[in-house]
Amino acid sequence: MSWWQSEHILWHNNYTKGRSYLSISLQKVQELVNKYAGTGELKRDNKGNWSNKEFVVTDKIVGVCIDPITGKERPTTRFSIHYFKRGGKLMLSEKELLFYHAQGKKVRIICIDGTILEGKCTEYSTAYDNDPEEASITLKEPLKNGILLPWVTEVMEHEIKKIEYLN
Repeated sequence: MSWWQSEHILWHNNYTKGRSYLSISLQKVQELVNKYAGTGELKRDNKGNWSNKEFVVTDKIVGVCIDPITGKERPTTRFSIHYFKRGGKLMLSEKELLFYHAQGKKVRIICIDGTILEGKCTEYSTAYDNDPEEASITLKEPLKNGILLPWVTEVMEHEIKKIEYLN
């Protein structure tokens, strides 16, 4: 087991309390990496370059995400594969929990390209399958860099760098 992977194993001494963790065996982790490598949604940086990560959604629970706001645990079928020169690791996706908490609230979204959007989050969607859908937030009456937009705006997960709650 790599040191990186051990950070996400609940019973391992490298695990940090309060972080999301895997609920499957290390053998199953390797099987998932072998099965899904190259099939997920590729993560790109703001210049369009692949960031050595991809996101995958399976039909089985792979771990538990710990909500960064409430501390509540939630099973998840979504994970990312992070690639390194000497291998990779499987991590759980926590961003959808932030989307969940944004619903009905005024938020500021800082995008990877530097755009700042503010508005009331009227809806969020999660990625249920791998075709390649992703989570998103819908804003009503959004401000884009301080200018009111006359339409509802959907912001996709890969575009978001940070979410701030304004109320």
